Amino acid sequence: MTFFSEFLATTGVYSSWVDSCPLTYTSPNAPSKQDILGTWLLAILAGHNRYAHITGLRDDIKPMFGKQSGAEVSDNPHKPGRPSHALHTYWVGNLRLVLDVVVCPGKEHSAAKARPGLIGVLEKLTPQQRPALVRGDCGFGNEPFIAELEERAQPYLFKLRQSVGVKK
Repeated sequence: MTFFSEFLATTGVYSSWVDSCPLTYTSPNAPSKQDILGTWLLAILAGHNRYAHITGLRDDIKPMFGKQSGAEVSDNPHKPGRPSHALHTYWVGNLRLVLDVVVCPGKEHSAAKARPGLIGVLEKLTPQQRPALVRGDCGFGNEPFIAELEERAQPYLFKLRQSVGVKK
């Protein structure tokens, strides 16, 4: 598969196919034509013949709603009143490198529920491997989160809510 892909790239056959394809999308969130055709090509080469197989090849992580194990009703604005899961993702910002993803019930979407996973990721890393800075949204700038990072001498930067106490 690797050699065939390299052959297609070197000969220009793949880029010619992508350029000649009339496929267009207008949404700013749509995948590129090259990504779509690449997914189709890989799926066909792998022997997949149904859309469900192709989706499996793409290995998309999608929000899960419904009756899956562990799903709970939460205040999800996209699917109010429906059970869901929350994905806590820990990643290196500039590298777009995902260190870990923890799937939790839909009610566990707050920063407080993400703290144990982040601390677990940091503890698995040696001091030389740890990030230079842990950054987060205003939900992470709370005393328990800050105390755990300071115990580990881990630098951090969080946004703060402009509450009356903070303004003083």
